[in-house]
Amino acid sequence: SFGRDACSEMSIDGLCQCAPIMSEYEIICPANAENPTFRLTIQPKDYVQIMCNLTDTTDYQQLPKKLRIGEVDRVQMRRCMLPGHTPIASILDYLGIVSPTTLIFESDNLGMNITRQHLDRLHGLKRFRFTTRRLTHIPANLLTDMRNLSHLELRANIEEMPSHLFDDLENLESIEFGSNKLRQMPRGIFGKMPKLKQLNLWSNQLHNLTKHDFEGATSVLGIDIHDNGIEQLPHDVFAHLTNVTDINLSANLFRSLPQGLFDHNKHLNEVRLMNNRVPLATLPSRLFANQPELQILRLRAELQSLPGDLFEHSTQITNISLGDNLLKTLPATLLEHQVNLLSLDLSNNRLTHLPDSLFAHTTNLTDLRLEDNLLTGISGDIFSNLGNLVTLVMSRNRLRTIDSRAFVSTNGLRHLHLDHNDIDLQQPLLDIMLQTQINSPFGYMHGLLTLNLRNNSIIFVYNDWKNTMLQLRELDLSYNNISSLGYEDLAFLSQNRLHVNMTHNKIRRIALPEDVHLGEGYNNNLVHVDLNDNPLVCDCTILWFIQLVRGVHKPQYSRQFKLRTDRLVCSQPNVLEGTPVRQIEPQTLICPLDFSDDPRERKCPRGCNCHVRTYDKALVINCHSGNLTHVPRLPNLHKNMQLMELHLENNTLLRLPSANTPGYESVTSLHLAGNNLTSIDVDQLPTNLTHLDISWNHLQMLNATVLGFLNRTMKWRSVKLSGNPWMCDCTAKPLLLFTQDNFERIGDRNEMMCVNAEMPTRMVELSTNDICPAEKGV
Repeated sequence: SFGRDACSEMSIDGLCQCAPIMSEYEIICPANAENPTFRLTIQPKDYVQIMCNLTDTTDYQQLPKKLRIGEVDRVQMRRCMLPGHTPIASILDYLGIVSPTTLIFESDNLGMNITRQHLDRLHGLKRFRFTTRRLTHIPANLLTDMRNLSHLELRANIEEMPSHLFDDLENLESIEFGSNKLRQMPRGIFGKMPKLKQLNLWSNQLHNLTKHDFEGATSVLGIDIHDNGIEQLPHDVFAHLTNVTDINLSANLFRSLPQGLFDHNKHLNEVRLMNNRVPLATLPSRLFANQPELQILRLRAELQSLPGDLFEHSTQITNISLGDNLLKTLPATLLEHQVNLLSLDLSNNRLTHLPDSLFAHTTNLTDLRLEDNLLTGISGDIFSNLGNLVTLVMSRNRLRTIDSRAFVSTNGLRHLHLDHNDIDLQQPLLDIMLQTQINSPFGYMHGLLTLNLRNNSIIFVYNDWKNTMLQLRELDLSYNNISSLGYEDLAFLSQNRLHVNMTHNKIRRIALPEDVHLGEGYNNNLVHVDLNDNPLVCDCTILWFIQLVRGVHKPQYSRQFKLRTDRLVCSQPNVLEGTPVRQIEPQTLICPLDFSDDPRERKCPRGCNCHVRTYDKALVINCHSGNLTHVPRLPNLHKNMQLMELHLENNTLLRLPSANTPGYESVTSLHLAGNNLTSIDVDQLPTNLTHLDISWNHLQMLNATVLGFLNRTMKWRSVKLSGNPWMCDCTAKPLLLFTQDNFERIGDRNEMMCVNAEMPTRMVELSTNDICPAEKGV
């Protein structure tokens, strides 16, 4: 066979160019031509493709000489002219092609009509495909010498088929005459082909078929007459096709079909009536009745109704497709005899309700598609006999209610799709607390793998989804109305790797505990929960969620689930709006202390804002710029709180209350910048004070008792003293020593100024001798 050596020799003589490409060889003649006359692609022992660019038949002289390609199975000639009055076989001989069994000739540039002579010496062919748009008639003896042919395909705009065209083709098994312009079939043309099994006559103009068109075709198993513009058929048109198993009637113009159309075809296995070009309102009674071998029906023709006996006694049907019609309901008896039905497609109709007994006998049904209809509810009985159902799709209906018993019997269900409906699953007679404790209607399906509830009105995560659906792998709750989540809503016990989609809900709060003890024997699979695209309120209630997301807190329960939050941002408060949760600092998470406008109920002083900060268990009271002349009455520190932070900046305070004042005694962080304080005594400083800002007041000195208190209680950079008119004389010596000994505690030490000098002087630049010189002689 042709190989690398032959390819190299061809390139040497210079007439043609040969190059190996992967396992193939490509030959171009003439060599280096931009638009070569011939391009040959050779896969040794398999196929040869000859691509032509001819002006007339003399160009065949440019084919490579002395080529010996050897045995191949398939030869394809594309865009080539017929070789004058010589056989096509002469070209194959010239190229050294031996014993091909398949010839494909595709060209719209034949140069002349094809004749019997062109097919001379091709008697070994088993498959012949001839495609052109330039041929309307073929000679009656065209195929006389091709007695071994088993598969014939002619697509050539042929208008008339010679009556004796197939007389010598006793081995023919398949005829493909699709995409021609045939108007009728000569009577008896198929009578001399005892092995004929497949007859494809699609896309012709066979408007007026009768039973005589198929005389002698008793061996045919499959017939395809789709897209012929047929408006009606005689009731006995298929009478001679007694062994036919598959019939394709699609894409025609049927406005009705005759009763008894398939009465003579008791071996039918599949019938297709798809994409009818005009509305076909209904089908005749018993059209597919009493068919002992019928298994598959595909019917899409804008059907508006069906007779109840359409499939009567056809017990072997396994697949029925009625999708994309205009059906509003179905007869209760439609599927009465379909005990072996496995798949039923009723999608994209206008179904508003279905009889409860419709599926009473289809106990083997495994796949049911009801999506894109107008169904509003699921009754407790309609699926009661579908114990073998595996997949149920009811997406894009108008479902609102599901009976609590609807899925009691569907123990085999694995995939349930109820997305794009208006399901809320609520029980109208139960209060909201009880709603969260009950199971959903799906709790009986312990083997469920997929539960798709996307785009509904669900507001809870139900217990059965977490605790009894142990095989669950996909739970889609996106685009629902869930507003809050707790730890219990994420504690799924699925034994599979579960993915839960909660994106695009209304989740404002995610309250997780600091930790949960899981027990020694805990061995759960990691649950992946997508929480993105929710309007999260970033306040104190989500502290442990934020810490978990940031990776700084890893409680035991973090082994239960992995949260996806890469697109989750804060919607409130305003200062955090748009901030990704992964970037939230925990100390910014606060909650209002109370919301009441009634002074008798308010705990927060009027004119102030009070917040709880769970990060450090602090109560933050902000009375900033409130025009206050005294410290207001403060709430007591709750037992769960450890710190009280009081902000009184930019008011007009003259003095502080006693440290023992109720509420004030609990202050641990006191912010007094920008007031009118002239003095502070130690009995005005709360015992547990750790932060003090008294900058920008009118203080001239701090006594030793106060400084001793600050020395004992203040933390790193926890004191601010700048902006006061400090008197730097001998009385200020304790203050200066305090600033020198505690420079790490004073956050603004470098800004403290002495004002009693001729020029304001930074206190940090002074020594004790500068402010209080030692007496001479001492």
